[in-house]
Amino acid sequence: MVKHMAKSHLKLVTPATVNRTVTPKRVPNADLRTREYLTEAEVDRLLTAANRNRWGHRDATMILAAYRHGLRVSELVDLRWDQIEFATAALHVRRVKQGTPSTHPILGDELRALRRLQRQQEPKSPFVFTSERGAPFSPAGFARMVERAAEDGYVFPYLVDDGQAVAKAYRVTCTFHVFLLDRDRRLRYEGRFDNARIAANVTSHDLRNALDDVLAGRDARVATTRPFGCSLDFV
Repeated sequence: MVKHMAKSHLKLVTPATVNRTVTPKRVPNADLRTREYLTEAEVDRLLTAANRNRWGHRDATMILAAYRHGLRVSELVDLRWDQIEFATAALHVRRVKQGTPSTHPILGDELRALRRLQRQQEPKSPFVFTSERGAPFSPAGFARMVERAAEDGYVFPYLVDDGQAVAKAYRVTCTFHVFLLDRDRRLRYEGRFDNARIAANVTSHDLRNALDDVLAGRDARVATTRPFGCSLDFV
């Protein structure tokens, strides 16, 4: 009897393994910066920048709470209203990574900020810091917010226009409505920042052009443009 072996379906193939570059090791923090903390002045500048965000009060309150209580980002975004005792101005801190829970005092400015945040929070949530959709704030979202605030952390004088007298005198129509004055307080440019709401669509940097002209001792090439933005209602 002759036995026939089944035909094998195996075949030689070229190896698919690709030799890749080894990922470099992360540089130690000590090689990148001389300290691992922010000074009070730096935090103040960060708070000022965060307050200019769309959700400025929430963002600034997050930074303030993290700074005052030494919260990790994971502890900050998990903070709940039942951890805050408004009557005694106390915060019950729950630590992660086997840290020891503790109770911290809440200073007046932070307490007022938290009360305001609780009043304004919509929709209501058991979490203190939420997104505009009502979900708990994410660690990645907080990191992006702080990065934006750090990039925009310039500080400049500003006016608190009680009674809206200045806005009415200048006939402000919306935000932002720009007025560029020279060193003699003469109006040199009025109007918009740029000619489009979306950065990718901007073709004319109107305010920047006016600044360049005035600083060079010239009249603004375009002294007036039509501002656009959120309209104002005077009371």
